[in-house]
Amino acid sequence: MRKSVLIFSVIAVVVVLALSLNLGCSRDMLSGGATAQQSRISVGIHHTLCLDKDGSLWAWGSNSSGQIGNGEKASGELLPVPMRKPEGMGNVVTISAGGSHNIALCEDGSLWAWGSNSFGQIGNGKGGEKDSKEFLPVPVRKPEGMGNVLAISAGSGHNLALCGDGSLWAWGWNDYGQIGNGRNSRRELFPVRRE
Repeated sequence: MRKSVLIFSVIAVVVVLALSLNLGCSRDMLSGGATAQQSRISVGIHHTLCLDKDGSLWAWGSNSSGQIGNGEKASGELLPVPMRKPEGMGNVVTISAGGSHNIALCEDGSLWAWGSNSFGQIGNGKGGEKDSKEFLPVPVRKPEGMGNVLAISAGSGHNLALCGDGSLWAWGWNDYGQIGNGRNSRRELFPVRRE
């Protein structure tokens, strides 16, 4: 009980500090312009992401798997630092932090992911090995038939994407059937349609 209260307190203090000190994630970032499909702040196991009102991405906390997204292999960041957007990555409209990875949905409908790829949760067809990591965002390889993505959510080691046609796609860790495709294969390296 004490440990969970302490963890919650630390997270609350970090978020309040980041918002009040205006370290990229401004206090008024949640006012105006946010829609139900936009996450403006998202937390992973040991890291936090923030999508600022100007579209810039900030992260802090553990970087053991590259989840900060700044290309550095440092152990972590105590204060928000800007994420480095690679060439070709459009304007981010939605973010979701997973266990030790992240996904972002851009205005142009593209999906990008970075951080741990131990279970293929980056969705680029690589990974699945224990130490597989992406220190900068890379595009998720959307298979044919995967339509316009409206919403995303990252789990501990897998991701979900809801498309405009109502289809649900998932990729990454699947030991417990969390992909929802009727199998419990170790991993899915690309988005698969949930049947």
